[in-house]
Amino acid sequence: NTEKTVAFFYQTADGKMVVRKSSDYVPKMIEIAGARYAFSDLDDDTDRTSIDMSVETFYETARNADYIIYNGSIDGSVKTMADLLEKDPIMKELKAVKAGKCWVTGDSMYQRTDIVADMILDFHKAFTEDDPSDLKYLQKLQ
Repeated sequence: NTEKTVAFFYQTADGKMVVRKSSDYVPKMIEIAGARYAFSDLDDDTDRTSIDMSVETFYETARNADYIIYNGSIDGSVKTMADLLEKDPIMKELKAVKAGKCWVTGDSMYQRTDIVADMILDFHKAFTEDDPSDLKYLQKLQ
């Protein structure tokens, strides 16, 4: 366990932030990879795997996360740090953005169940290596 925290999310066209609820498999993958999901106490009673929230609510938790991972499988518009900041300039205030610890998933994350182990390995490398170069499913935002 690295004791690092991770915010995994995407932003909708109408400005809502969407995160995975804490009982979902993505937060579990993050934990297996050695980090803690920033929204670990976020759950609801529905069968949905994602939870919508305002930017303000998102920021309150994500602002101190050590890493952010943008869900490029759902919203492929973020390829660079400029793309992320264009979506919402408040992102520049996040600890992870200031430290350059920002990643985006590829577009096939949900399409292939056979990549789960490799995805966890990519998460682990992102959380433990300064500049991993052999990632298959994550790309560092530059």
